[in-house]
Amino acid sequence: MLRKDSHTIKVFVFASMDFRVENIRKKYGVSAAAAKKLVRQMDEMRRSYYARYSDGNWRQDTGKDLTLDRETFGVGGCTDILEAAVRTKAAV
Repeated sequence: MLRKDSHTIKVFVFASMDFRVENIRKKYGVSAAAAKKLVRQMDEMRRSYYARYSDGNWRQDTGKDLTLDRETFGVGGCTDILEAAVRTKAAV
C-alpha cells in the first residue's frame, strides 16, 4: 500500500543467526536448540505475512533504502539511525 508513497523508507533490520538465537535463549530462558527453532519459526511467519500482504517474494537483500545490523548498532543505535533517515527524507 505504501510502496509507491514518496515518503516511504524501506528498511531491513538484520542480525546473525547466532546473535538472534542467543537473544531468544536469554529472553525466554530456553535451550539453544529451542531458541534456534523459534527463530526459524519467526522467519517463516514473517515470510508468510509478507507473501500474504504484498505482491512479491520476501527478498531481504533487495529493494531496501536502508539495511541495519542490529548486532552492530543495537536497538538504540538502529532507532537513532532510523530517526536520522526519516528527518533527512523529510527535508528532501
